[in-house]
Amino acid sequence: MLKTILSYLIIIFSKKAIKRYLLIAFVSLFVGIYIFELYLLSFGYPHVQKVIKLKSKKLKEKNGKMYDKRSKIKVFKDLKTTNENTALALTSLYHQDDNIYTFSGIPHSQTVCCNESGEYMIYQSDRYGFNNPDKEWDKNNIEYLLIGDSFTFGQAVNRPKDITSVLRSLSKKTSINLGNRGLGPLREYAVLREYYKKNTKNIIWLYFEENDLNELKKELKNKILIEYLKKNQYSQNLKQKSEEINLILKNYQNSQLSFLSSAKRFIKLSKLRHYLRIISNKNYYQDTEINISESEEIVIEFEKILTKVNTFALSNKSNLLFVYLPSPLRYLPEYSFKNENYKQILELVKGLNIDLLDINMEIFKKEKDPKKLLPLGFNGHYNEIGYRKIAEAIYNFKPN
Repeated sequence: MLKTILSYLIIIFSKKAIKRYLLIAFVSLFVGIYIFELYLLSFGYPHVQKVIKLKSKKLKEKNGKMYDKRSKIKVFKDLKTTNENTALALTSLYHQDDNIYTFSGIPHSQTVCCNESGEYMIYQSDRYGFNNPDKEWDKNNIEYLLIGDSFTFGQAVNRPKDITSVLRSLSKKTSINLGNRGLGPLREYAVLREYYKKNTKNIIWLYFEENDLNELKKELKNKILIEYLKKNQYSQNLKQKSEEINLILKNYQNSQLSFLSSAKRFIKLSKLRHYLRIISNKNYYQDTEINISESEEIVIEFEKILTKVNTFALSNKSNLLFVYLPSPLRYLPEYSFKNENYKQILELVKGLNIDLLDINMEIFKKEKDPKKLLPLGFNGHYNEIGYRKIAEAIYNFKPN
């Protein structure tokens, strides 16, 4: 028996055996990784599929509708067969080769965005690539000009269910939406400077508490965005560069689509690497205790921007209203949400004598079931009920 055991040990620990076992282990790991990459490409991220399954069940129970489980690319390709001017919604992008920072999507396009409620958000972009009926830009007097990120943009709903469209309907006057996904305070200020239209009565600045200050940290590292802070007259003249921007964005979109359908994407394990970044990110919320807190330095930089926004509004004889948007995580019982900058931001706004509308207190705190303001009651953006209530609060706002 002992002799047999020793014989096995000699075989196992011989150099050739070690190399062979290591090779087998390496090949197994290599194959396993690519099998998982293929799984992610075919079925998507596990946590996303879990949410879609729950949403699908809830949607069917609610109104008998089926959840659209097509990928965004599939929807894009389906629509493009009947409309050549179909695009994917793009975030604000810095294009190094062209040394230009764009803040909108592809102009005059049927644009595919997202699916948070079972139905894809698809909208016709205006002449500058924003989420508006193009004719709004031809009006001489603007009642509302909205600045903000994806919540202002209207993510998760179709027109006319976004905030800007509801304001347009309530006031029977012109309202322009300059929101886009991923914008932070400095990019929002740049958008205001680039696309502000004369004879605007009300500038509505919508601040989202969950990530606006975090976005600002990134924005302060970009040389073009910093110019907007340093020089009051700085401009990229984006309105005059519509054709150039259109070409840049279409080239960018085509390069992204080409990569998505290439073997290179699979070889580089793009989906797996992105998935690992998601689950290692502190904002992935595997931990249900959420604490939003940014440094005093970032808050000071935000105050500088808001001061400039206020000065800009006053110099153009526009009213400025600061709208504080709460994170949906506040109202989901599975999370423990805390924002250490909440009161600080509100006091900052009041200190600058800017009109303030706190949606957290004005709407969400008054709701018996705040989850009814979210897409199928899940974390994400607001649904059509949430957006409508916010628009009504803005419309009915009376300065102190």
